[in-house]
Amino acid sequence: MRIEVLNTGSELLLGTTMNTHGGWFGQELFKLGLRVQRQTTVPDGDAIRVALEECVGRSDVVLVTGGLGPTSDDITREATSAVLGVELIEDEAAMRSLEEFFAKRGYEMAPENYKQAQVPVGADVLPNPNGTAPGIYVPPRLNGAANCAVFLLPGPPRELYPLFKTEVVPRLKGLSGGETAERVLELKLTGVGESTVHHEVDEELAGVSGLEVGYCARVSEVDVRLIGRDEAIARGREIVLGRFSAQCFAEDGSSLEQVVVTRFTEKRLKLAVAESCTGGLIANRITNVPGSSAVLTHGFVTYANEAKREVLGVSEEDLAEHGAVSEVVARQMAEGALRVASSDVAVSVTGIAGPGGGSEEKPVGTVFLGVAVKGGETRVVKDFYVRDRAGFKWSVSQKALDLLRLAKPVKVEQTSGLLESGSASGGPVFRPFAKEGPEVAKARRRLPHWRQDGRTYFVTFRTADSLPKDVMGPFLARRDEWLRLKGIEVLDHHPVELDRLSFEDRREYDRIFVKALQSELDRGHGACLLGKKEHARTVQEAFEFFDGERYVLGDFVIMPNHVHVLLVPTDGHELSDILKSWKSFTAKAVNRAESQSGRFWQSESWDHIVRSRRQLERFQDYIAENPKMAGLGQDEVTARRVEWEFE
Repeated sequence: MRIEVLNTGSELLLGTTMNTHGGWFGQELFKLGLRVQRQTTVPDGDAIRVALEECVGRSDVVLVTGGLGPTSDDITREATSAVLGVELIEDEAAMRSLEEFFAKRGYEMAPENYKQAQVPVGADVLPNPNGTAPGIYVPPRLNGAANCAVFLLPGPPRELYPLFKTEVVPRLKGLSGGETAERVLELKLTGVGESTVHHEVDEELAGVSGLEVGYCARVSEVDVRLIGRDEAIARGREIVLGRFSAQCFAEDGSSLEQVVVTRFTEKRLKLAVAESCTGGLIANRITNVPGSSAVLTHGFVTYANEAKREVLGVSEEDLAEHGAVSEVVARQMAEGALRVASSDVAVSVTGIAGPGGGSEEKPVGTVFLGVAVKGGETRVVKDFYVRDRAGFKWSVSQKALDLLRLAKPVKVEQTSGLLESGSASGGPVFRPFAKEGPEVAKARRRLPHWRQDGRTYFVTFRTADSLPKDVMGPFLARRDEWLRLKGIEVLDHHPVELDRLSFEDRREYDRIFVKALQSELDRGHGACLLGKKEHARTVQEAFEFFDGERYVLGDFVIMPNHVHVLLVPTDGHELSDILKSWKSFTAKAVNRAESQSGRFWQSESWDHIVRSRRQLERFQDYIAENPKMAGLGQDEVTARRVEWEFE
């Protein structure tokens, strides 16, 4: 299906407004197995009519953005009416929507706004809850000029993007007739040039049937884009990685700094950076990645020799004998950063960015990079980049990050089975929940959740595939029937009002449904990826990473498709933020290891504030017995039981 995008607005051509629609449309349409064949941008005025006339004559679908406002230069409706030969009429529903929009905000609607309710006869009005201009869909059957579907869409992204997803996507799916979606894989390489990549793999890639190949060269990076069906992509990937596996740092669109932060986070490694010629760019790139605070401890910008001496302990004699740009200084900078920061790994860079400062022995573009590893040898490499200052700095930062990606620090040993040990903070302290206490808070998601600082929580979260429809369907049907008998109406997509149950009914509900469902879910539905030791270890490392800082970790068990854990959040740290951090990190790590995408965990976690010592002991026993309940041995799961202190 031939799709064309027509962007309207003089501001886009004058450069006062950045046109971001092209890239966004391309990404969204590709998810549907569709592609933009052409994109055109025209100024306001009659150019819209001329361009639209050309578009409908060569395309199956035209997406027009902008020109739906109330001012005199907003003439997209009029141009569409003229090109398609369809009369404009006032749409009653669109008019009511306009009036409600202004009434809710306490404004009087200007006469100019009435034109926004004008639509071609027979066209669909596409609701726009984020603005005054509704979208318009003219089906091919109404098009008197050509067999082409036309969508008129608002220009502002905050209005366009939601409207496109809710109103345009379903119609495009119908128009496409179920075209088979292609897939795209982007292999990101560094440390190799575009011409080398092309020379090594292009001929062989061209022989793969149904595979489209593209190359994109950036500063110190080459992206190889593979488009096609799964079989073609798999063969193309095999060809590229057969030549450049060491240079490929990402297959999921991640930047090099994201790869480094993820790797160091997974291995619980701390990093220090010592920069001279890059002036803090390496640390800047790392700290642009969410979660980098768990990795980067120190960033030293030691531009002057005095700073190298005073901060990192670089030898004054070596600076004088070898110069700041030398192997020996790069080595001492890395080792000094490692020592001062008490980190696991440190990287250093020192070079000549130019345009001056070079010599015959050390021309402009020379750089030395060092990587020091705790308990290991320090590695120093020399490189050379002939670029302007900005390009030089970026290339050096890219090389430094790649050295960190390839560094081989000491790995954390794998453990499994029941661990009889306390937490890193010395053992959790249990404080009973005081319902009438001054600190108590009540948070509402689907159900009310009690919150109180310094208290203990029992938390369960499950993998997304652990709730199969063949289990949940009958269960929900029985539950809903029981609730209706108790006088509680159950509506789709609405929370169940369990707080209307009496105390006795609520206990019966928990016994019949909650405990029954927990038991069923614990049997091991889904792919059970956490049964793999490496994935269980990933979850355990996530638990232990901020133990003693954001929370005190108690008992836990990592089952094949779910996790139970007891913890005490520390002051200032919300339980929801802790769970989000755990789930986000572990989902990315497992999905990457399994070469899969999509939701790994269920969006909702189940948490319960522990009210008494007796209840805590019951939860401890439940965690300890969970493997046996599922028919598993202790050596088949990762678990820990701790000794609690009581206040």
